[in-house]
Amino acid sequence: MPTRSDEGCQPPQETTELPMRQLLPLSIHRMPSPAASGRTSVAPPTLITLPYEMLEAILLLLPLQDLLLCQRVCHCLKEMVASSKPIRRALFLEPSQLSTELSQWEQLKWNPFLETKLSNSLTVRVIGVHRSREGPVKMVAHVRFRKETLTDPDWADILLNEDASWKSMLVTQPPATLLMHPAASLFWKTAMEHQAQFFHDPAGFTLLDLVDCPDW
Repeated sequence: MPTRSDEGCQPPQETTELPMRQLLPLSIHRMPSPAASGRTSVAPPTLITLPYEMLEAILLLLPLQDLLLCQRVCHCLKEMVASSKPIRRALFLEPSQLSTELSQWEQLKWNPFLETKLSNSLTVRVIGVHRSREGPVKMVAHVRFRKETLTDPDWADILLNEDASWKSMLVTQPPATLLMHPAASLFWKTAMEHQAQFFHDPAGFTLLDLVDCPDW
């Protein structure tokens, strides 16, 4: 028979508390912060699992600048902007449907960035609208780019960004297909009109075309 002293020397028969300690939550001070975890987090599942049409409709409710900048949020939104025709048309990245019938022609709409973000760099003045009796509608406008703005460091950074979406934005919707040199306004609709310098692009002119025109 074991004595009481022998019983005191024997290890307890009950299980230890080690497994319980492993189940305890980490201290809040030891939890990794979002900043410490890096920038590899993915978009919330609720965003990923939204139906394409629903997400597209939500994005189209955003102001134009927010719609443009949402591409920086995650790859999901960037791919949505790249693939959605309604969104690309709203951002002036793709031509709107243009009918050659004058009765169905929509009112010309300027890119709003010409009046906001680019208002200090571009001067826009509509010279006139030429509509043939039957056939494509042509719009002629006077746009002058202030080259002195290139001395602004902020502008230089914007222009040197090869992936900037604004460069592909159309000047108008429906797209303006005729670009003329600023001096051409002196000759337009006169006997000397043939001396005016015009540039024609059936696909429509972009904001980069205005800034990058070599003969400006």
